[in-house]
Amino acid sequence: MKFGKYLAERQRNNLLRNNEIRKKKVFLRLFDHLYKIFVYGKQRLITLNLYLTIPLTINRKILRRNRRSTRIYLILLFTAFSFLIVYTLLKQETNIVIIESPSLVKYRQLLTQNSLTLQCPCRNIAIKYSKFITQIQPEYHEVCSSIFISLRWIESISKSYFFAGTTIEFGIITNELTKQFRTLSTLCQISEKMLNTSLSIFHQSDFLSAYVISEHEFSTRIELLIEQFKSKVFSQFTETFQLIQLINHANEFATVYFTNWLFVPKYQDVFQPFKDIPIHALTEPRIYSTENKCSCGIQSNCSKLSDSKFSA
Repeated sequence: MKFGKYLAERQRNNLLRNNEIRKKKVFLRLFDHLYKIFVYGKQRLITLNLYLTIPLTINRKILRRNRRSTRIYLILLFTAFSFLIVYTLLKQETNIVIIESPSLVKYRQLLTQNSLTLQCPCRNIAIKYSKFITQIQPEYHEVCSSIFISLRWIESISKSYFFAGTTIEFGIITNELTKQFRTLSTLCQISEKMLNTSLSIFHQSDFLSAYVISEHEFSTRIELLIEQFKSKVFSQFTETFQLIQLINHANEFATVYFTNWLFVPKYQDVFQPFKDIPIHALTEPRIYSTENKCSCGIQSNCSKLSDSKFSA
């Protein structure tokens, strides 16, 4: 009984050992085949030459150069296929959904959900500013709406010199004030006309947009347009006066009030009792600022504050 069990156990062990040996042989045989395939493939890659010469050559330098060209070609080809595979895997499919004439509520909802991909083309890509910008009201300086630039006020100053009891000094002061207030009145009128003209041109300009934009972007663009309009009007106003200054300076025009040029008699000792006889005079540029010596003959922007004083 024990001998039979021993024989059965020994036979089982032999079978297991034979199976392990057989598996090892199969594994070694498979590994050997794979190694031979690897060696063969490696050798084929090393000696692979897609650029065969006609007629065939055995020159080693030529063969080495053609094999290097083959390797570079295969590397580039593999890289290109790799990029194509990666691009195909990462590419996202885009589905286009068209909604005809959506309402404002629907557009806001779509904008919230698809802020990056939403496109809503406009039927009219241009619209006048006057259609939606109607609250631009210019604010002028308080002086331009005061009595100090009115014709009545200016005439009252000029007529005050003829009142009884006035002095020559007072007459000089009233003349100076009349010139200043007339100049101020003219500046207010010019600024008002220029601003009204610029506003008319601005309202007739077009707001261009091929697609519907968000409310935030619309508000930002409108604020930017208004700021650009303010800067443009200011530049036009100052450039106009700078142009007048340059023209007067280049042509040496003398102002009515002799603020830039003085006329000096050429002959101081000649007595000319008659008004019809012409007086020969020389021009002398005015010089302002005793420190900087700003000469109207050299510079076009010389100026100074009026130093007229009222006597007590």
